[in-house]
Amino acid sequence: VQGRDGVTLRALTAGERHRPTVLLINALGISGVFLAGLAAELAPRHHVVTWESRGLPDFAAARDDADYSVERHVGDAAQVLAALDVKPQAIVSYCSGSPIAAMGLARGQLSAQAWCAISPSIHVPGGAQTDYQRTMLPMWAQMVKTGHRHAALVRGLIRQQMREDDGSLAHELHHYNNRPFLTVESTYRYAQLQSACLQPDWPALLARIDLPALIVHAGSDDVIHRETSMLVARHIPHAEFAEVPGAGHFAIYDNDSVLERIGAFLRQAHPQPAPSH
Repeated sequence: VQGRDGVTLRALTAGERHRPTVLLINALGISGVFLAGLAAELAPRHHVVTWESRGLPDFAAARDDADYSVERHVGDAAQVLAALDVKPQAIVSYCSGSPIAAMGLARGQLSAQAWCAISPSIHVPGGAQTDYQRTMLPMWAQMVKTGHRHAALVRGLIRQQMREDDGSLAHELHHYNNRPFLTVESTYRYAQLQSACLQPDWPALLARIDLPALIVHAGSDDVIHRETSMLVARHIPHAEFAEVPGAGHFAIYDNDSVLERIGAFLRQAHPQPAPSH
């Protein structure tokens, strides 16, 4: 899909087109392959659509001076849907993909009948924070101001924690999550993506979302604090908060209970006959 500002967007789909469409909004900078398990869970009943966020993982598709605002990501989502000529009945977002869903729904640029957010990285003042939220989120914003030199330092610290390939699921996760830090330039680009999510007035936007919403918190999440997920749910007029015990931040990739909870919410929101096989 060709964006209005010339940035190429890569759309990914699964399931049969005649079924209700679910738009998946992935964490910014992370490959859509990360959502393959969720897409497989939803595809028997839904037409699943997602796209690769601008800037990363396809580093060559845009430059540092491209627009990486949340507003632009919302526009990207709308353009992908228009190009595929589909309208989502539901939106499922993960981590830093949740600000895109929230802004799009609040401003009417995205429409749906239900929204499910997993581990939403949405900054709502108040409440406890994880170490990541206290230290890394402000650091991304600082890195955008200071440039590639700061990015080189941060990348060096992150790369020190690289795992050996032992064929395990943990290594797969580590591989996907560390792809944004392959180079100094990609690390800086990742900082641009994350920093943009800190700027909007989220309490005001969340209050304007008028549809059933489910905010899922992974009980063992060490990236997004439980109180963050609860505050997001409290600011949305028709939101339910659900916690999945024992699940970590990357549960959307490797935890069947989280995938089943998302599927159950969508079935409740849109009852339909069981698929034929």
